[in-house]
Amino acid sequence: MRYLQKASGKEELYNREKLLRSLVLSGLDERSAADIAEEVEKIRTTREIYEAVRQILLRKNPEVAARYSLKDAIMRLGPTGFPFEEYMAELLRRNGHDVLTHQFIRGRCTTHEIDLLIDNEIIGECKYHNERGIYTGLKEAMYTYMRFIDIRQVRELKGVILVTNTKFSDQAIEFSGCYGLNLLGWKYPPGEGLEVKIERSRMYPITVLSGLIPEDEIAELVKFGVVSTRDLIEKEVKVGDKALEVAKVLYETELNEHS
Repeated sequence: MRYLQKASGKEELYNREKLLRSLVLSGLDERSAADIAEEVEKIRTTREIYEAVRQILLRKNPEVAARYSLKDAIMRLGPTGFPFEEYMAELLRRNGHDVLTHQFIRGRCTTHEIDLLIDNEIIGECKYHNERGIYTGLKEAMYTYMRFIDIRQVRELKGVILVTNTKFSDQAIEFSGCYGLNLLGWKYPPGEGLEVKIERSRMYPITVLSGLIPEDEIAELVKFGVVSTRDLIEKEVKVGDKALEVAKVLYETELNEHS
């Protein structure tokens, strides 16, 4: 048996099938997935395996690399939640919604800073985490709903949504189902989660290009509103040739699928 060291320092049993499944779900064929698994077979930590696989994919199939690194890439949008909020606003706009960010809206009892105002009738709260293993829970669901209740006393609203880049706790899901709070997170709703919406719209976060663009440069791009690979192309941002090539492949794939 072979054990790998996780980022936490704990060890876990190496699961080759888990790696193969992840690669196939990201869009790679089984033969190519098996070749990559063999190539990284002797690496000792989970993080090093992930980085090695991602670099191989960036060279051979950037579209698969974007899918494979998606969850980690969203977590690298931080460290604050502001870039995630801007990214979510842009994702929703790509899906046909009119979205304003960081709006101050008066409720009956107090004024609330709302992360997303969608179609001028739905308020959205974004809860961003930059570490794995953290759930968005009951507390976040309850305060999001209470904001909705307060604002609805003085303004007509059709709904409220809580958005996160991680998973929801069972309690958050139970509470939200009872009160009609919409949820959007990693693999939730089932089959319509955040990762599905991103892949359908090809709105990959700029951080999928980490390793091709220096981290400090990515931070500057995000600061100036370049939050996705589409932004690189549509705003004609100057970056390294390899990063631009990968961004173009992702962008042109999206154009071809909608032509």
